Amino acid sequence: MNTTASDGEEPSQWGIYHRDREYAREVGDPCLGVVEATSKSEAEAAAHRQGLRGPTGLWAHPLQRG
Repeated sequence: MNTTASDGEEPSQWGIYHRDREYAREVGDPCLGVVEATSKSEAEAAAHRQGLRGPTGLWAHPLQRG
């Protein structure tokens, strides 16, 4: 996993999910992947760079707080 720490912030793990919650519920709310980043926007960008895709876009949710 790539880390994107900046300004001394410690990266944390983020789960990547489908953006549309209704669609996610219908397909079993799968975790599409896990990335390390220091913010939600960085996590979503990292997921995109790693090739994670979803028909409704991506949504990052922290798996653990630093």
